[in-house]
Amino acid sequence: MQYVITIISLMVQAFFFWHASTKMSCCADRWVLYVLMIPVVGPALYFFLVYLPMELQAKQKIGLQQMAINLIDPKRALREASRAYEATPTPDNAHRLAQVLLRNGDGAGAEGLLQGVLTQIGERDPRVLIDLADAQRLQGKLSPALSLIDEALAQANLGSKQAELMLARGRVLEEMGRISPASESYRAAAERMGGEEARCRLAGTLIKLGQNNEAERILAEVQKRLDVAPIHYRSQQAAWIKECKALRKNCGTAA
Repeated sequence: MQYVITIISLMVQAFFFWHASTKMSCCADRWVLYVLMIPVVGPALYFFLVYLPMELQAKQKIGLQQMAINLIDPKRALREASRAYEATPTPDNAHRLAQVLLRNGDGAGAEGLLQGVLTQIGERDPRVLIDLADAQRLQGKLSPALSLIDEALAQANLGSKQAELMLARGRVLEEMGRISPASESYRAAAERMGGEEARCRLAGTLIKLGQNNEAERILAEVQKRLDVAPIHYRSQQAAWIKECKALRKNCGTAA
């Protein structure tokens, strides 16, 4: 065991030595010494003070760049996914194109692609089933969509997909007018996933059920979290910031 720990420690030191040598524009020599001369502590300090902040900053920059691209050229993702699928019609490329179509509201186009994906892969992959259910929901095929989601939920080892499936289930149930079970599905999703969508949708169903006090409590927590969130998170959650404010206004008037 000690041998394994030593090997891992050396690998971590080697990685951070490379990172400090190639990625840093200032103080690189100092950090190289810390990483090499102070085992465990040096790499740990480098991870928390240099590596992690740099990675977070890079992700924030990428997210903002992607938002700018989407604003300037909203059809770019569709063109790229279409070209990739036409060049190589693999299940992965078909699924990617279907997801872009779903974001554009084309449920019929996405459904045809996703049915083909299921046939090609020969299994009921929950990642495909959840998108197929969404495609059917967009077309008003609510009962088939609910059946697909329940089929996916019955599978084992779903991991993070379980929360996404519960969110999707809540949306279908809400559109079917089944508000109470929709609220339960949203609650289960909110307990397991990040972002504010599930919490806002939960609050919306609680308002419809006349449970305004609990809805206001949830929305206040959402607002508090958003107020201190970094800019990239607020950018990602822009639609739900707006929805949260609208729901809080409705809390006092909805019965």
